Amino acid sequence: MVQEYGIPAASILVITFTKAAATEMKERFLRLMKEPHTNVSFGTFHAVFFSILKLAYGFTAGNILREEVRYQYLKETVDRLRLEVDDAARAAAILQTQLGTDKFEVLPGNAIQLYDCLDDPKRASYALAQNGVALLAMEQKGADLEAYFLNLIGGGRHA
Repeated sequence: MVQEYGIPAASILVITFTKAAATEMKERFLRLMKEPHTNVSFGTFHAVFFSILKLAYGFTAGNILREEVRYQYLKETVDRLRLEVDDAARAAAILQTQLGTDKFEVLPGNAIQLYDCLDDPKRASYALAQNGVALLAMEQKGADLEAYFLNLIGGGRHA
Protein backbone atom coordinates (compact mmCIF):
# COMPACT_ATOMS: atom_id res chain seq x y z
CA MET A 1 0.00 0.00 0.00
CA VAL A 2 2.84 2.35 0.87
CA GLN A 3 4.94 1.55 -2.19
CA GLU A 4 2.26 0.64 -4.71
CA TYR A 5 -0.43 3.22 -3.90
CA GLY A 6 1.58 5.92 -2.13
CA ILE A 7 -0.53 5.77 1.03
CA PRO A 8 1.28 7.50 3.89
CA ALA A 9 2.52 4.99 6.47
CA ALA A 10 1.00 7.06 9.29
CA SER A 11 -2.44 6.49 7.73
CA ILE A 12 -2.24 2.70 8.00
CA LEU A 13 -3.47 0.70 10.99
CA VAL A 14 -2.90 -3.05 11.18
CA ILE A 15 -5.00 -4.89 13.78
CA THR A 16 -4.74 -8.53 14.79
CA PHE A 17 -5.80 -10.76 17.66
CA THR A 18 -2.50 -11.48 19.39
CA LYS A 19 0.53 -9.47 20.38
CA ALA A 20 2.77 -12.11 18.78
CA ALA A 21 0.99 -11.75 15.45
CA ALA A 22 1.21 -7.94 15.58
CA THR A 23 4.96 -8.15 16.32
CA GLU A 24 5.53 -10.65 13.51
CA MET A 25 3.58 -8.54 11.00
CA LYS A 26 5.55 -5.44 11.97
CA GLU A 27 8.87 -7.28 11.61
CA ARG A 28 7.87 -8.58 8.17
CA PHE A 29 6.79 -5.11 7.11
CA LEU A 30 10.10 -3.59 8.23
CA ARG A 31 12.07 -6.28 6.35
CA LEU A 32 9.96 -5.71 3.23
CA MET A 33 10.41 -1.93 3.42
CA LYS A 34 14.11 -2.32 4.37
CA GLU A 35 13.70 0.25 7.14
CA PRO A 36 14.54 0.10 10.86
CA HIS A 37 11.23 1.73 11.92
CA THR A 38 7.87 2.76 10.47
CA ASN A 39 4.91 5.05 11.09
CA VAL A 40 2.48 2.21 10.32
CA SER A 41 0.62 1.30 13.52
CA PHE A 42 0.51 -2.39 14.46
CA GLY A 43 -1.42 -3.76 17.43
CA THR A 44 -4.04 -6.04 18.90
CA PHE A 45 -7.72 -5.14 19.05
CA HIS A 46 -7.40 -4.55 22.80
CA ALA A 47 -4.30 -2.38 22.54
CA VAL A 48 -5.65 -0.29 19.66
CA PHE A 49 -9.04 0.31 21.27
CA PHE A 50 -7.43 1.11 24.62
CA SER A 51 -5.25 3.68 22.82
CA ILE A 52 -8.38 5.21 21.32
CA LEU A 53 -10.00 5.42 24.76
CA LYS A 54 -6.83 7.01 26.16
CA LEU A 55 -6.43 9.56 23.41
CA ALA A 56 -10.07 10.45 22.76
CA TYR A 57 -11.50 10.26 26.28
CA GLY A 58 -8.53 10.41 28.65
CA PHE A 59 -9.09 6.90 30.02
CA THR A 60 -6.37 5.19 32.02
CA ALA A 61 -5.94 1.55 33.03
CA GLY A 62 -7.77 2.50 36.25
CA ASN A 63 -10.91 3.37 34.24
CA ILE A 64 -11.12 -0.06 32.62
CA LEU A 65 -12.80 -2.96 34.41
CA ARG A 66 -10.46 -5.79 35.28
CA GLU A 67 -11.61 -9.29 34.30
CA GLU A 68 -12.46 -10.33 37.87
CA VAL A 69 -14.48 -7.16 38.51
CA ARG A 70 -16.38 -7.59 35.24
CA TYR A 71 -17.16 -11.19 36.19
CA GLN A 72 -18.41 -10.07 39.62
CA TYR A 73 -20.74 -7.46 38.04
CA LEU A 74 -22.14 -10.04 35.64
CA LYS A 75 -22.70 -12.50 38.50
CA GLU A 76 -24.62 -9.85 40.43
CA THR A 77 -26.91 -9.03 37.52
CA VAL A 78 -27.75 -12.45 36.14
CA ASP A 79 -31.06 -14.06 37.09
CA ARG A 80 -30.77 -16.66 39.81
CA LEU A 81 -32.56 -18.33 42.67
CA ARG A 82 -31.13 -17.81 46.12
CA LEU A 83 -31.93 -20.82 48.25
CA GLU A 84 -31.47 -20.95 51.99
CA VAL A 85 -31.47 -24.54 53.18
CA ASP A 86 -30.69 -26.47 56.34
CA ASP A 87 -27.87 -28.45 54.67
CA ALA A 88 -26.15 -26.85 51.68
CA ALA A 89 -23.85 -29.81 51.01
CA ARG A 90 -26.79 -32.24 50.72
CA ALA A 91 -28.76 -29.69 48.69
CA ALA A 92 -25.84 -29.36 46.24
CA ALA A 93 -25.69 -33.13 45.81
CA ILE A 94 -29.46 -33.24 45.16
CA LEU A 95 -29.24 -30.45 42.58
CA GLN A 96 -26.57 -32.42 40.75
CA THR A 97 -28.13 -35.87 40.97
CA GLN A 98 -31.88 -35.16 40.91
CA LEU A 99 -31.99 -32.06 38.70
CA GLY A 100 -28.85 -32.81 36.70
CA THR A 101 -27.40 -29.33 37.08
CA ASP A 102 -24.07 -27.96 38.19
CA LYS A 103 -25.10 -24.37 37.52
CA PHE A 104 -25.01 -23.22 41.13
CA GLU A 105 -22.59 -22.11 43.79
CA VAL A 106 -22.66 -22.90 47.48
CA LEU A 107 -22.36 -19.78 49.62
CA PRO A 108 -21.54 -19.39 53.31
CA GLY A 109 -24.44 -19.80 55.72
CA ASN A 110 -26.16 -22.73 53.97
CA ALA A 111 -27.14 -20.63 50.97
CA ILE A 112 -27.01 -21.60 47.31
CA GLN A 113 -27.15 -19.44 44.20
CA LEU A 114 -28.95 -21.52 41.57
CA TYR A 115 -28.62 -20.37 37.95
CA ASP A 116 -30.80 -23.16 36.56
CA CYS A 117 -34.50 -24.09 36.97
CA LEU A 118 -35.48 -20.42 36.84
CA ASP A 119 -38.53 -21.17 34.72
CA ASP A 120 -39.77 -23.74 37.26
CA PRO A 121 -38.49 -23.00 40.79
CA LYS A 122 -41.01 -25.47 42.25
CA ARG A 123 -38.99 -28.25 40.63
CA ALA A 124 -35.96 -27.40 42.77
CA SER A 125 -38.12 -26.96 45.86
CA TYR A 126 -39.82 -30.32 45.31
CA ALA A 127 -36.53 -32.18 44.71
CA LEU A 128 -35.04 -30.78 47.92
CA ALA A 129 -38.16 -31.57 49.97
CA GLN A 130 -38.44 -35.11 48.57
CA ASN A 131 -34.86 -35.75 49.68
CA GLY A 132 -35.17 -34.37 53.20
CA VAL A 133 -33.57 -30.96 52.77
CA ALA A 134 -35.54 -28.13 54.36
CA LEU A 135 -35.92 -25.09 52.15
CA LEU A 136 -35.94 -22.14 54.54
CA ALA A 137 -36.20 -19.40 51.92
CA MET A 138 -36.24 -19.02 48.15
CA GLU A 139 -35.86 -15.73 46.36
CA GLN A 140 -35.53 -14.97 42.67
CA LYS A 141 -32.83 -12.35 42.13
CA GLY A 142 -31.31 -10.47 39.26
CA ALA A 143 -31.60 -7.12 37.58
CA ASP A 144 -31.33 -5.80 34.07
CA LEU A 145 -27.91 -4.33 33.33
CA GLU A 146 -29.11 -0.74 32.99
CA ALA A 147 -30.84 -0.79 36.38
CA TYR A 148 -27.85 -2.49 37.99
CA PHE A 149 -25.26 -0.01 36.72
CA LEU A 150 -27.45 3.01 37.36
CA ASN A 151 -27.89 1.82 40.93
CA LEU A 152 -24.14 1.19 41.17
CA ILE A 153 -23.27 4.76 40.17
CA GLY A 154 -26.20 6.32 42.05
CA GLY A 155 -28.09 7.47 38.94
CA GLY A 156 -31.76 7.30 38.03
CA ARG A 157 -33.40 5.38 35.23
CA HIS A 158 -33.31 7.03 31.81
CA ALA A 159 -36.52 7.54 29.85
